[in-house]
Amino acid sequence: MAKLINLIPNNLNIKEAANVDVSDWVKKIAKNTDRNAHTEAVIELAKFLKDKSMEKILNSIMDIHMEMKSMPVELSKLRGQILDELMKIVRNKFGGDIYKQINSAF
Repeated sequence: MAKLINLIPNNLNIKEAANVDVSDWVKKIAKNTDRNAHTEAVIELAKFLKDKSMEKILNSIMDIHMEMKSMPVELSKLRGQILDELMKIVRNKFGGDIYKQINSAF
Protein backbone atom coordinates (compact mmCIF):
# COMPACT_ATOMS: atom_id res chain seq x y z
CA MET A 1 0.00 0.00 0.00
CA ALA A 2 1.41 3.41 -1.02
CA LYS A 3 2.03 5.98 1.65
CA LEU A 4 0.09 9.20 1.16
CA ILE A 5 3.24 11.28 1.52
CA ASN A 6 4.62 9.58 -1.61
CA LEU A 7 1.70 10.93 -3.64
CA ILE A 8 2.69 14.57 -3.01
CA PRO A 9 4.90 16.01 -5.75
CA ASN A 10 8.47 16.68 -4.60
CA ASN A 11 8.34 20.36 -5.50
CA LEU A 12 5.24 21.06 -3.39
CA ASN A 13 5.88 22.61 -0.02
CA ILE A 14 2.67 22.29 1.97
CA LYS A 15 3.82 24.74 4.64
CA GLU A 16 4.74 27.27 1.97
CA ALA A 17 1.33 26.97 0.33
CA ALA A 18 -0.50 27.29 3.64
CA ASN A 19 1.37 30.45 4.65
CA VAL A 20 1.15 32.39 1.39
CA ASP A 21 -0.86 35.59 1.36
CA VAL A 22 -1.54 36.44 -2.25
CA SER A 23 -4.03 39.25 -1.69
CA ASP A 24 -1.53 42.01 -2.55
CA TRP A 25 -0.41 40.18 -5.69
CA VAL A 26 -4.01 39.55 -6.72
CA LYS A 27 -4.75 43.28 -6.33
CA LYS A 28 -1.72 44.23 -8.45
CA ILE A 29 -2.64 41.74 -11.17
CA ALA A 30 -6.31 42.79 -11.16
CA LYS A 31 -5.39 46.47 -11.33
CA ASN A 32 -3.21 45.87 -14.38
CA THR A 33 -5.87 43.72 -16.01
CA ASP A 34 -8.51 46.39 -15.41
CA ARG A 35 -6.31 48.95 -17.18
CA ASN A 36 -5.80 46.52 -20.09
CA ALA A 37 -2.14 46.21 -19.10
CA HIS A 38 -2.19 42.45 -19.60
CA THR A 39 1.55 42.01 -20.10
CA GLU A 40 2.23 43.94 -16.89
CA ALA A 41 -0.24 41.66 -15.10
CA VAL A 42 1.67 38.58 -16.24
CA ILE A 43 4.94 40.27 -15.21
CA GLU A 44 3.51 40.64 -11.68
CA LEU A 45 2.79 36.90 -11.67
CA ALA A 46 6.35 36.14 -12.79
CA LYS A 47 7.64 38.39 -9.99
CA PHE A 48 5.44 36.57 -7.47
CA LEU A 49 6.94 33.27 -8.62
CA LYS A 50 10.44 34.80 -8.71
CA ASP A 51 10.83 33.61 -12.31
CA LYS A 52 13.43 36.05 -13.64
CA SER A 53 13.65 34.33 -17.03
CA MET A 54 9.94 34.73 -17.77
CA GLU A 55 10.00 38.26 -16.37
CA LYS A 56 12.78 39.15 -18.82
CA ILE A 57 10.87 37.68 -21.78
CA LEU A 58 7.70 39.50 -20.74
CA ASN A 59 9.57 42.80 -20.47
CA SER A 60 10.82 42.23 -24.02
CA ILE A 61 7.25 41.59 -25.17
CA MET A 62 6.20 44.85 -23.53
CA ASP A 63 9.09 46.73 -25.20
CA ILE A 64 8.08 45.43 -28.64
CA HIS A 65 4.43 46.30 -27.94
CA MET A 66 5.35 49.86 -26.98
CA GLU A 67 7.70 50.32 -29.94
CA MET A 68 5.14 49.05 -32.47
CA LYS A 69 2.25 50.90 -30.78
CA SER A 70 0.18 47.72 -30.96
CA MET A 71 0.40 44.11 -29.84
CA PRO A 72 1.18 41.71 -32.70
CA VAL A 73 -0.96 38.58 -32.60
CA GLU A 74 2.10 36.35 -32.28
CA LEU A 75 3.27 38.22 -29.18
CA SER A 76 -0.18 38.03 -27.65
CA LYS A 77 -0.16 34.27 -28.19
CA LEU A 78 3.32 33.97 -26.66
CA ARG A 79 2.20 36.00 -23.63
CA GLY A 80 -0.78 33.65 -23.28
CA GLN A 81 1.47 30.61 -23.40
CA ILE A 82 3.72 32.12 -20.74
CA LEU A 83 0.69 32.88 -18.57
CA ASP A 84 -0.49 29.28 -18.92
CA GLU A 85 2.92 27.96 -17.88
CA LEU A 86 3.14 30.30 -14.89
CA MET A 87 -0.36 29.34 -13.77
CA LYS A 88 0.62 25.65 -13.93
CA ILE A 89 3.50 26.45 -11.61
CA VAL A 90 1.11 28.25 -9.25
CA ARG A 91 -1.24 25.26 -9.16
CA ASN A 92 1.57 22.75 -8.60
CA LYS A 93 3.45 24.80 -6.03
CA PHE A 94 0.63 26.40 -4.05
CA GLY A 95 -2.49 24.35 -4.73
CA GLY A 96 -5.96 24.97 -6.06
CA ASP A 97 -7.13 27.67 -3.65
CA ILE A 98 -4.29 30.06 -4.42
CA TYR A 99 -4.53 29.17 -8.09
CA LYS A 100 -8.20 30.22 -8.09
CA GLN A 101 -7.44 33.49 -6.30
CA ILE A 102 -4.73 34.46 -8.77
CA ASN A 103 -6.62 33.22 -11.80
CA SER A 104 -9.63 35.34 -10.82
CA ALA A 105 -7.47 38.47 -11.18
CA PHE A 106 -6.92 37.80 -14.88
